[in-house]
Amino acid sequence: MWCHPLKYLFVYPFLPLTIAKFLNLFLHVESVVIWQLTSLHLNHSFISFLIPFCDLVSIAFLLISLWFTVQKFYWKKVECCFSLCGFFFNFISLAVIFESNFQHGIIYNILFNHLLSIFSWIFLLWWAWIKTKNTVSNLFISEWGFATENIEIEALQDHF
Repeated sequence: MWCHPLKYLFVYPFLPLTIAKFLNLFLHVESVVIWQLTSLHLNHSFISFLIPFCDLVSIAFLLISLWFTVQKFYWKKVECCFSLCGFFFNFISLAVIFESNFQHGIIYNILFNHLLSIFSWIFLLWWAWIKTKNTVSNLFISEWGFATENIEIEALQDHF
C-alpha cells in the first residue's frame, strides 16, 4: 500500500492533531505570504520583522512534530513541548501586532490568522496531554530485538 507510512497520521488519537497541525500550518504560511506580498515589513521598524520570524519558527515546530508522527515516534512530553513553544512564538507575534500601529487594512487578516492559531495551539496542547499516549513503533528499526535479551527489550519498552 502506497500510504502505509502515512497511515499513522489518520488513526484516532492522532487524527485531530493532524487536522489541527495542517490548519495551523496553513494559517502561518498564509500570514508569511501576506506579510511578504504587501511589503508591510519594509515600512516599519525592526520589531515588525518578529512577526514573520515567529511564524517561520512556528512552522518549523509544526513540521518537526508532523515528522515525529509520520515516523511513528510519538512521545506526549515532546508533543506538548512543541505545542508550548509554538504557542509562545505565536503569542509574541500577536503581542507585536497589538502593540504596533499598523495602518494597513490587511493586518486584520494576519491578526485573525494569529488568533485562530492561538486556539489551535491550545487545542494541540490539550489534546496531546489528555487524549494521547506515548507510542514508539519499531517498524522503521531494522532487526529490532535481534541478538538482545528479552529483559532489555522490556526495559526499553517500559520507558515509553
